[in-house]
Amino acid sequence: SSADMSYATGTAGNLGVSYPTMKAGMIGLTKTLSNFGAEHGIKVNGVAPAAATNMAPRNVTRLPSGAELPLEPSLVSAGIVVLVHECCPVTGEILGMGGGKVDRLFVGATQGYVDIDLTPERLVANWAHVMSLDDFWIPENTKAHADRLRQDRATLLEAD
Repeated sequence: SSADMSYATGTAGNLGVSYPTMKAGMIGLTKTLSNFGAEHGIKVNGVAPAAATNMAPRNVTRLPSGAELPLEPSLVSAGIVVLVHECCPVTGEILGMGGGKVDRLFVGATQGYVDIDLTPERLVANWAHVMSLDDFWIPENTKAHADRLRQDRATLLEAD
Protein backbone atom coordinates (compact mmCIF):
# COMPACT_ATOMS: atom_id res chain seq x y z
CA SER A 1 0.00 0.00 0.00
CA SER A 2 1.05 3.62 -0.40
CA ALA A 3 1.36 3.94 3.39
CA ASP A 4 4.18 1.39 3.28
CA MET A 5 6.32 3.21 0.70
CA SER A 6 9.95 3.36 1.69
CA TYR A 7 12.70 5.87 1.10
CA ALA A 8 14.45 3.35 -1.14
CA THR A 9 16.38 4.77 -4.07
CA GLY A 10 14.17 5.12 -7.06
CA THR A 11 10.93 5.34 -5.09
CA ALA A 12 8.64 7.96 -6.56
CA GLY A 13 5.63 9.52 -4.93
CA ASN A 14 4.99 11.32 -1.69
CA LEU A 15 7.60 9.63 0.51
CA GLY A 16 10.19 9.07 -2.21
CA VAL A 17 10.44 12.60 -3.62
CA SER A 18 8.02 15.10 -2.10
CA TYR A 19 8.70 14.49 1.58
CA PRO A 20 12.51 14.80 1.55
CA THR A 21 12.29 17.76 -0.83
CA MET A 22 9.95 19.51 1.58
CA LYS A 23 12.34 18.76 4.44
CA ALA A 24 15.20 20.40 2.52
CA GLY A 25 13.02 23.45 1.95
CA MET A 26 12.41 23.62 5.69
CA ILE A 27 16.15 24.02 6.23
CA GLY A 28 16.16 27.14 4.04
CA LEU A 29 13.00 28.47 5.68
CA THR A 30 14.48 27.95 9.15
CA LYS A 31 17.67 29.81 8.22
CA THR A 32 15.79 32.67 6.59
CA LEU A 33 13.28 33.12 9.41
CA SER A 34 16.06 33.05 12.01
CA ASN A 35 17.83 35.90 10.19
CA PHE A 36 14.66 38.01 10.09
CA GLY A 37 13.71 37.16 13.68
CA ALA A 38 17.11 37.88 15.23
CA GLU A 39 16.63 41.64 15.47
CA HIS A 40 13.39 41.04 17.37
CA GLY A 41 14.82 38.46 19.76
CA ILE A 42 12.95 35.65 18.00
CA LYS A 43 14.75 32.33 17.68
CA VAL A 44 13.85 29.87 14.95
CA ASN A 45 15.19 26.33 14.82
CA GLY A 46 14.21 23.13 13.07
CA VAL A 47 13.99 19.57 14.32
CA ALA A 48 14.65 16.34 12.45
CA PRO A 49 12.91 13.95 14.84
CA ALA A 50 13.28 10.19 14.95
CA ALA A 51 10.50 8.46 16.86
CA ALA A 52 8.06 5.60 16.53
CA THR A 53 4.72 7.32 15.89
CA ASN A 54 1.56 6.62 13.93
CA MET A 55 3.31 8.24 10.95
CA ALA A 56 6.47 6.15 11.35
CA PRO A 57 5.54 3.08 13.44
CA ARG A 58 8.62 1.14 12.33
CA ASN A 59 11.15 3.68 13.62
CA VAL A 60 13.26 1.42 15.81
CA THR A 61 16.80 1.01 17.03
CA ARG A 62 18.29 -2.39 16.32
CA LEU A 63 20.35 -3.59 19.28
CA PRO A 64 23.50 -5.72 18.86
CA SER A 65 21.42 -8.72 19.99
CA GLY A 66 19.13 -8.16 16.99
CA ALA A 67 16.22 -7.04 19.13
CA GLU A 68 14.37 -3.93 18.03
CA LEU A 69 13.69 -1.15 20.53
CA PRO A 70 11.15 1.48 19.45
CA LEU A 71 12.36 5.07 19.42
CA GLU A 72 10.12 6.59 22.08
CA PRO A 73 8.64 10.00 21.20
CA SER A 74 9.27 11.10 24.79
CA LEU A 75 13.02 11.01 24.03
CA VAL A 76 12.52 13.92 21.62
CA SER A 77 10.63 16.00 24.19
CA ALA A 78 13.61 17.27 26.21
CA GLY A 79 15.14 18.80 23.09
CA ILE A 80 11.88 20.43 22.10
CA VAL A 81 11.50 21.94 25.58
CA VAL A 82 14.97 23.52 25.33
CA LEU A 83 14.21 24.96 21.87
CA VAL A 84 10.97 26.63 22.95
CA HIS A 85 12.32 27.94 26.27
CA GLU A 86 13.75 31.45 26.60
CA CYS A 87 17.13 29.91 27.55
CA CYS A 88 17.46 28.35 24.06
CA PRO A 89 21.13 28.87 23.16
CA VAL A 90 20.80 28.77 19.34
CA THR A 91 18.88 30.08 16.37
CA GLY A 92 18.89 29.04 12.72
CA GLU A 93 19.93 25.48 13.54
CA ILE A 94 18.57 22.10 12.53
CA LEU A 95 18.80 19.57 15.33
CA GLY A 96 18.43 15.83 14.99
CA MET A 97 16.58 14.34 17.95
CA GLY A 98 15.74 10.75 18.66
CA GLY A 99 16.41 7.86 20.97
CA GLY A 100 17.91 10.18 23.57
CA LYS A 101 20.47 11.69 21.17
CA VAL A 102 20.55 15.30 19.99
CA ASP A 103 22.93 16.39 17.25
CA ARG A 104 23.43 19.33 14.92
CA LEU A 105 22.77 18.92 11.22
CA PHE A 106 24.26 21.57 8.98
CA VAL A 107 25.05 22.65 5.46
CA GLY A 108 28.68 23.56 5.16
CA ALA A 109 31.00 24.81 2.45
CA THR A 110 34.44 23.51 1.67
CA GLN A 111 37.35 25.86 1.06
CA GLY A 112 36.92 24.83 -2.57
CA TYR A 113 39.08 25.83 -5.48
CA VAL A 114 39.19 29.35 -6.87
CA ASP A 115 40.87 30.28 -10.16
CA ILE A 116 40.09 33.55 -11.94
CA ASP A 117 41.01 31.83 -15.22
CA LEU A 118 38.97 28.71 -14.47
CA THR A 119 38.72 26.10 -17.20
CA PRO A 120 37.08 22.67 -17.08
CA GLU A 121 40.54 21.06 -17.17
CA ARG A 122 41.84 23.10 -14.23
CA LEU A 123 38.68 22.35 -12.28
CA VAL A 124 38.98 18.60 -12.84
CA ALA A 125 42.68 18.72 -11.91
CA ASN A 126 41.75 20.44 -8.62
CA TRP A 127 38.55 18.56 -7.85
CA ALA A 128 40.05 17.22 -4.60
CA HIS A 129 40.10 20.83 -3.27
CA VAL A 130 36.42 21.24 -4.12
CA MET A 131 35.51 18.08 -2.22
CA SER A 132 37.94 18.26 0.74
CA LEU A 133 36.28 18.59 4.15
CA ASP A 134 39.49 20.01 5.62
CA ASP A 135 38.77 23.46 7.05
CA PHE A 136 35.14 23.55 5.95
CA TRP A 137 33.01 26.37 7.24
CA ILE A 138 29.32 26.94 7.88
CA PRO A 139 27.92 30.02 6.17
CA GLU A 140 25.22 31.65 8.27
CA ASN A 141 23.31 32.61 5.11
CA THR A 142 23.72 32.97 1.35
CA LYS A 143 25.07 36.50 1.73
CA ALA A 144 27.93 35.17 3.86
CA HIS A 145 28.65 32.60 1.15
CA ALA A 146 28.69 35.31 -1.56
CA ASP A 147 30.91 37.54 0.62
CA ARG A 148 33.39 34.65 0.96
CA LEU A 149 33.51 34.29 -2.84
CA ARG A 150 34.28 37.99 -3.23
CA GLN A 151 36.98 37.74 -0.54
CA ASP A 152 38.61 34.68 -2.15
CA ARG A 153 38.60 36.32 -5.60
CA ALA A 154 39.99 39.60 -4.21
CA THR A 155 42.86 37.71 -2.61
CA LEU A 156 43.79 36.19 -5.98
CA LEU A 157 43.38 39.44 -7.92
CA GLU A 158 45.51 41.41 -5.44
CA ALA A 159 48.26 38.77 -5.65
CA ASP A 160 48.72 39.42 -9.39
